[in-house]
Amino acid sequence: MAQTIAKRTITWGLVTIPVTVHAATAPHPVPLHQVHTRCGGGRIRLRRVCEREGVDVPFDQVARGYDAGDGRVVVLSEDDLADLPLPTSPRAIEVLAFVAADRIDPLLLHKPYYLGSDPTTARPYALLRDAMHESSLAAVVRVALRNRESLALLRARGETIAMQTLLCSLVNPLVGNDGVGSTRGTACLADGDDPGVVMVAAEAGAAGGLRSARRCARRRSRRRP
Repeated sequence: MAQTIAKRTITWGLVTIPVTVHAATAPHPVPLHQVHTRCGGGRIRLRRVCEREGVDVPFDQVARGYDAGDGRVVVLSEDDLADLPLPTSPRAIEVLAFVAADRIDPLLLHKPYYLGSDPTTARPYALLRDAMHESSLAAVVRVALRNRESLALLRARGETIAMQTLLCSLVNPLVGNDGVGSTRGTACLADGDDPGVVMVAAEAGAAGGLRSARRCARRRSRRRP
């Protein structure tokens, strides 16, 4: 059984589908290390050194800091980070819109995951999966993983639902400013707004896609005993 990274709930109107999140890919690097040639291969270790005091710093004294831009550094503790509010419920995969799957630029796709279900939620899980498959739609969602919120895409993949986080789009630096290579279709969530949903969903006709997915789900529900 694949290791469960997190437990989340797909939310869509009044529908809630509890799911488990599993990694879909893994790197397989060659295990090479930096070694000291003079002594015959001693491992090279990286040290945490304070640039002000020039001393080694133990891990329990390491925190995250924000550069205010005027020479001041705001030190954030783990408690400060835990108190930061997320616009999305930390356990929710919030469906924002349905879009045509072929309208998503592959350049925006990032880390992939598989979403699993248990026997108690198998039917609504299958209804959503089959609805997206039959209508050729994907769901633009908002999800928080490892305390980081991002947009993601849900797609039917065989017998499962796959989720892939979305990257922010940049202007292509290799083309001119004549409209070619513009950021249409960008997927970027910032400051609590939904520019990614506005761009991606509106461009792909999300309203019509949402109605199509609902009709397909209702048909599937009536056919099942």
